[in-house]
Amino acid sequence: MAKRKTVPNPYDPPQDWVAFENTATSARYPEVYHRRTLGAFEQFRQDAPNQVELSFSSGFRLQITAWTAAVWRIRYTRGAYDRLPSVALNPTIEPQNIQLKVQEEDGQCVISSAAVAVKVNKTDGRLHFVNLANDETILAETEAYQERYSILGGTHHLRTSFAAEKDEVYYGLGDKSWDLNLRGRHFQNWNSDSFGYHKEQDPLYRTIPFYYGLKASGAYGIFFHNTGRTHFDFDSRKDGVTRMWSEVGEMDYFFCFGPELDTVAQQYHYLTGTPELPPLWALGFHQCRWSYYPESRVRELA
Repeated sequence: MAKRKTVPNPYDPPQDWVAFENTATSARYPEVYHRRTLGAFEQFRQDAPNQVELSFSSGFRLQITAWTAAVWRIRYTRGAYDRLPSVALNPTIEPQNIQLKVQEEDGQCVISSAAVAVKVNKTDGRLHFVNLANDETILAETEAYQERYSILGGTHHLRTSFAAEKDEVYYGLGDKSWDLNLRGRHFQNWNSDSFGYHKEQDPLYRTIPFYYGLKASGAYGIFFHNTGRTHFDFDSRKDGVTRMWSEVGEMDYFFCFGPELDTVAQQYHYLTGTPELPPLWALGFHQCRWSYYPESRVRELA
């Protein structure tokens, strides 16, 4: 039987890089990297009725903001949060007047609105999103948020990992030359000129860092609010894990809960804005100019 070829994990460092804890003082290495994790939960503070910030032993902070009862913003930092104006969010919207409730229980800190609760594991900071209507899990991290920092590259890998349930399917990311269900593949968002592309070629022209997760218990959406090169791995390793990471910037994403797909779509457009309707006279007059020859063929189509 032929030996199965091992495909390198796209989220692992190059094989010749060495973790800091494995280095020797007198040796030389192509690159040395550090893996940064959250550590243990220390305390929380409520900066506003709809916003809570949690601190961890490693120096990381996690800011959770409810924009609606079912749309939550999740941000991590070790320093200051990025304050640059967003190029993706609708500038005319503001978070709604939501009152978050915070409780500390055995082993977890629970932050809840009227619709959703986020349970934060006190040991390592893993997140667990729960539908309060039926106490069912919507989305759960398999490991806590982490970063990779190297001497030459700086912070170049910011990753979160979610459990991919057996019945779960994934849609979105705009134009991808793959099946409608994205499960089983790794994709990256980095606008590329891809003339004559074929199935499984990636990346392509368009970059939309938003996807839907759908399973028997309902639908949710993740909007990765990051303008850098971002990656989405929908259980391509067949290990029951969906991973999302960026090579630069900040781990900043919106969690949108349905449970209907249409509701998730409406929440995404609430965040980013909706397109203008085309004028009535334009409908029915669109035709691609590419690849039609001769002129008589164009007129035939028209």
